[in-house]
Amino acid sequence: MDISEGGLQFVSKKSFKPKENILLDISAPLTRETPIRAKARVAWSRLSQEFGLYLIGARFISIPRARRSEFRIMIERGGEDEERVGKHIRIKIIKELL
Repeated sequence: MDISEGGLQFVSKKSFKPKENILLDISAPLTRETPIRAKARVAWSRLSQEFGLYLIGARFISIPRARRSEFRIMIERGGEDEERVGKHIRIKIIKELL
């Protein structure tokens, strides 16, 4: 997984279609803060033959204004370093949006 202020790439058992909107909870497990709820739009989805799971790329379309600075700090601690991301950031798909 990798994540930036603009979007994220994650692994899923489920495939998502491009332009599908999803609701996510983004959290930092090493803190006690409540997850940041964000909306994202799927840009692409492909099956990874290596893992038998789907790789999903999505762009953020809404992050609560009051939590954006917290989100930036979370990204700086985990960000694009795949090894650190798994330890510092968790993504949970809440639901698909219409």
